[in-house]
Amino acid sequence: MDKAVNSSLQFDLILNLIEPVGESGRHQSHHLHAYKPGQEASLRKDFTRLEALISTLKQNKKTTEQFRSTLVDIPWLPQTLKALSERTLFLHECFELKKLLYYALQLKELCHKHGLDKYYPFPALDKPYALLDPEHKNSPAFTLNAAFDPKLAKYIGQLQDLQLIRRQAKSQLMHAAQKALKLSNPVDVIVVSRAQTAQVNKLSKSSFYHLADENFANLTYKLKDTKQLTTIKTHISSLTVKLAKAEEAVLAALSKKLKTHAKAVIQTAELICMLDWDYAKVVFAIHHNCIIPKLSSKTQLKIDQAVNLPILLSLTESKRNYQPVDLHFSTQLNVITGPNMGGKTSALKTVGQLCMMAQYAIPLPAKEVELCLFDNIWYNHNSSSVENLSSFGREIVSLGNVLKKKGRNLLLLDELAKGTNPVEGEAILIAVLDYVRKLPCLTLAATHYDKPAQLRIVSHYAIKGIDVKALAGHFKTTEANLNAQLDLINSLMDYSMIKLAGKTKPPQNAIPIAEVLGLPDEIIQAALRIMQN
Repeated sequence: MDKAVNSSLQFDLILNLIEPVGESGRHQSHHLHAYKPGQEASLRKDFTRLEALISTLKQNKKTTEQFRSTLVDIPWLPQTLKALSERTLFLHECFELKKLLYYALQLKELCHKHGLDKYYPFPALDKPYALLDPEHKNSPAFTLNAAFDPKLAKYIGQLQDLQLIRRQAKSQLMHAAQKALKLSNPVDVIVVSRAQTAQVNKLSKSSFYHLADENFANLTYKLKDTKQLTTIKTHISSLTVKLAKAEEAVLAALSKKLKTHAKAVIQTAELICMLDWDYAKVVFAIHHNCIIPKLSSKTQLKIDQAVNLPILLSLTESKRNYQPVDLHFSTQLNVITGPNMGGKTSALKTVGQLCMMAQYAIPLPAKEVELCLFDNIWYNHNSSSVENLSSFGREIVSLGNVLKKKGRNLLLLDELAKGTNPVEGEAILIAVLDYVRKLPCLTLAATHYDKPAQLRIVSHYAIKGIDVKALAGHFKTTEANLNAQLDLINSLMDYSMIKLAGKTKPPQNAIPIAEVLGLPDEIIQAALRIMQN
């Protein structure tokens, strides 16, 4: 994944709109796979799976919440899954594993209930889960309890008995100390100020307490153990050692049994990653009215009512309208002309975004789409890592690099070579178009240059642009009304793309727009005279 191109096309912003609910989905979102030409069959399987999940979640909001509430609790356990095949599990790893299986069984049931099990084929999990739940409590929590082993049960019972006896003996001793020393409460620790000399003397001489700690201000006394309590403590210590050894043996035996199910558990974890990421994409698709595209083997694009989500969200936030556009390109070389602010850059970015989304099996914000896959997607306004070069130099080095890459490439040329003088820039663009027609590329070039659009080898498209008649007569922009004028221009602009025949000139809207945006009349009139001549 080319981070520079992703960022320049704002694909990273679109990915941020897809929010997995669980740890597994978040892991999956950082390990995405882009499908390339020749992998259409695999991508179709992914889209078919998403289509089924979209249909399921659209039918019932309760089902959406059930998937969400289950996925959110599932841990991502790479180290535990690795340990499952290699060594004895630790206690906390058994806890994590049981939690994974507990919620996986719920997901399996949900998928079966809604006919999704053929897309998410969870393996049999009852046996490994039963190994971790011998008491049949059907809970995600895990403890090593008496149900795992008779010897463990014996030690646990003996330890509980001794601890009870110890508590009772200690309680009796504290009450005896309270009565003998006239204390307000039966306690096993007493902290007194050094200034309380009478209390200090009484405790120091007492057979019930001993000095355990002191500082410059206070003395701390603790209850002395009787011979009975000392004997009980010794027994508890010895029994604790035996219990620890018994637990180790149980964990070793349990791990050995679980290891035979390692393949099924690992498969389950992988399915959960996929399902969590699929769920996030489907919620995204439903929220943004996305569709599943048709995949073509031909180097062409047919997109009806395409939406650039970052622009849509920005305009929505500023309470402006957004116009979806149709983007149809059936020939290899395509030149797009039109006014500034007319949507040429937006069109290129939208094509790049949708082609990238398709390659990562993400539903597309459009009404209908048929497209092909690309080996590389390149946009010339990317933040190249090449240093010590001008913007023009970075652009040319980056272009040279992508032209060396084999396979079917999508080249998005947004005013290529505008960083040099117009005559040479135009020549470079014409030469590039002539060069790439020999390659298996789909090229979209947005430009203000005239000659590239008149080449016989290209299809010429133009943005319809602004309604000049409707714009005429509107007041000029000042600092105070700038936003109002921008809203006006936006409302009068038609971002539709039209195909022009032969050497038809595109609409020219720059001077009327400059006039409304406040350029002095003298300059406007001079520009019009120059245009007429």
